[in-house]
Amino acid sequence: MNLGVIERNRGHFDRALQLIQQLLARNPYYYQARLMRAEINAARGDVTEAVREVERVLRRWPHSGQGWFIRAQLAARQGDRRTAIMALQCVVSEKAEDQTVYWFLARLLVLDGRTNEAAGAYENCLRVWVDAPQKRQQVERELARLRGGATTP
Repeated sequence: MNLGVIERNRGHFDRALQLIQQLLARNPYYYQARLMRAEINAARGDVTEAVREVERVLRRWPHSGQGWFIRAQLAARQGDRRTAIMALQCVVSEKAEDQTVYWFLARLLVLDGRTNEAAGAYENCLRVWVDAPQKRQQVERELARLRGGATTP
């Protein structure tokens, strides 16, 4: 799996896919490998197949925060804000305390006009923040704009 991640990160999608296929031949239930295959398919431009793969994973492992996060990314890429928000809310419900999840969710909620929920997501993002102070300041500015009435993150 680690070699697959390395190859994917290098942009060597064919090699990464080959390694993932080998893993799945040994263990077809290795859902992290299935999720990586979906990410590779999306990177190669086949978002429809990537969505199908992630949805198959989520039917079998409905409590996979990682699966729901990837589903949210794919939905956002497809312009399906409603599904992206729902998927991120599933990540949150799985107790995935991650600043990236909350920030992604907050921005989508702002775009959807759901400002009270967005403010809560921004607050949770700041509560669990561990990244660079400059990025934290950006989140704080977005929350301040939201509270001041602006709706663009």
